[in-house]
Amino acid sequence: MLAQISDDSKEFSESIRMGLYSGLISLGEYEVAEEIAKTLERTGGNDISKSILSSCIARNNTDQSERRSKYQELNSQGIGKYTEGNLEEALDLFKEAIRKVPGNSNAILNKIQVLIDMTEIQLKKGFQDAKKKARSLIMECSSDLDLLDGIRLSEIQAERASQLRKDFFMLQKQATAK
Repeated sequence: MLAQISDDSKEFSESIRMGLYSGLISLGEYEVAEEIAKTLERTGGNDISKSILSSCIARNNTDQSERRSKYQELNSQGIGKYTEGNLEEALDLFKEAIRKVPGNSNAILNKIQVLIDMTEIQLKKGFQDAKKKARSLIMECSSDLDLLDGIRLSEIQAERASQLRKDFFMLQKQATAK
């Protein structure tokens, strides 16, 4: 859906696109904001709203630059740890990335993936403590899936979220059956 916003934004006035860009940056949806930024004309003009928005965007870009950089670093490190199989470390990194940019759908999806994988591992162990840990992970995963309900997702993200929901519901059934 966010890709749809990016595509549709080309038909909006320059001022609206600048406002949309600023709003997406504030939400931490950097990937979509970058797509909209490509459609912005950087020409001068005497439109006062355009001048005000340009000033706000410049200030917002400065304010968000460090936060964005830290988020990207944490998310990349989390992906690296996940790839290496260090799920606990990956989870901690994704949680920290979400703290930096709470509304970023990619970080939330990454965290959900790690929670699902960790739950699978706990359920395979079969110990009582492992089952308790699995139920705790399921509760956290459920909460994160609920967060996604309020976020517009790109087509690819929506497909990933749908698959993660299916995996989650299967694990939830396994955890309650055991």
